[in-house]
Amino acid sequence: MKNKPIIVVLSVMFVISTTFFLLGFVNRGKSSVPTIPNVVESELVNYEYYLDDALVEEMPTNSEDNEYIFTTSECTNGMTIEFNEETWNYETLNKAKGVCKLYFNTKNYKVIITAANGLINENDTSYTFDVERLTNGQLKITPNEGYEYSNVSCSNDKEAIYDVSTNTLSINSVSENIACKIDFTVKNLTAEVIVKNGDGTAILNAKYGESVQTVVKADDGYQKPTIACSNNQVYTFENNKFSIAKLTENTKCTITFNRTPASTYKLMINQIPEQVLIISGNKEQIIEAGKDGKFTLKPQEGYKVKLDCNGVKPSDEKLELDGTTAYTFLGVNQNITCNVSVESLF
Repeated sequence: MKNKPIIVVLSVMFVISTTFFLLGFVNRGKSSVPTIPNVVESELVNYEYYLDDALVEEMPTNSEDNEYIFTTSECTNGMTIEFNEETWNYETLNKAKGVCKLYFNTKNYKVIITAANGLINENDTSYTFDVERLTNGQLKITPNEGYEYSNVSCSNDKEAIYDVSTNTLSINSVSENIACKIDFTVKNLTAEVIVKNGDGTAILNAKYGESVQTVVKADDGYQKPTIACSNNQVYTFENNKFSIAKLTENTKCTITFNRTPASTYKLMINQIPEQVLIISGNKEQIIEAGKDGKFTLKPQEGYKVKLDCNGVKPSDEKLELDGTTAYTFLGVNQNITCNVSVESLF
């Protein structure tokens, strides 16, 4: 029993050592488990949605009236977005506290075209159509008859180009809704009149559909012109007056007087009432072919002169305040007989 105290001491020391060992093991186990804060994802990532570069409250979704496309995304702190356009949903990779911006665009934009003095697709003066984002929009626009391209302007200073050779309007890389107006103005045309063996060469200007005329005169010994006009312009030539009743294209007309044998014609006043005096010229004149004939008549006060030359009209009539009228027949090439009558002014 001498060894009993030693045994008790050893037993106590064993219990104490074991207790400390167990306490150390438990503490090491606790310190090796990481602490995970209870944080919701929405508190980690702040999502922002942009439609056509404008911030919107919710992510755009497709509908019957509106169709969108996902364009790109931007995230902070190394996060990235994987977007599935088929399911129209996305997943955030490498989630961290920060911001992710998702960008969307309208898939198709509306283009409204209005034409002044022209037809769109041969039927309409106003037309609306859809153009896919960043693609080109084209339309055939034909000016009305007698009109030509003037200018085109679009909203937000969008550039548009009109090809006059194909009558096609093009708008490149459409990225927003656009309204354009195209203007056509009436054509300004020119008729160049060239006179050979005579006088009267001129350049005549008019708008489409208007008439032009000029007086031409043959040189001595020339008459009976040959006339040709380009671009199928229809002309008339009477009493040395050259006319185009309706100018539809730029044209060049050549009037060539032909040499003719010398001949003479009569310019005669067959009948004249007593109320009218011949101031200049004779009642009967012999005119060399191609030259001019003239006479001047003066009625008594209260009367007005009326002249009938059997369908031949004077090239010029000059009326004075006192009623005196000078009649000129340019380039006489036929016998002319005139009858004079009067009309009372009271």
